[in-house]
Amino acid sequence: MLKKNIIYSNLLLFAINLVPIFPLDGGRVFRSILRIFFGKKIADLSMNVIANTSIIILTIIGSIAILYFKNIAIVLILAYLWELVIVENRSFKLKKNFYNLFLN
Repeated sequence: MLKKNIIYSNLLLFAINLVPIFPLDGGRVFRSILRIFFGKKIADLSMNVIANTSIIILTIIGSIAILYFKNIAIVLILAYLWELVIVENRSFKLKKNFYNLFLN
């Protein structure tokens, strides 16, 4: 039973870490790929849209999972991911102002 819980926990952390939200590894990899093909400005804009879309989809899936599994940890994970997205949105607004001010 303990072995099964450890495997489940590791798989859950692996899956969460691959979500395309910037500070997580999935977001870093995805942003790097976008920068290679489209450049910094478009990659930042695309990552912002992708992160916002991802967190909304995860919230919907997480809400269903909370009803099914009755696990409070899902709420904590979603709250953490929302915090990451909100911080990234603030950072993106500053970058966007910088792009508009100096690069146009």
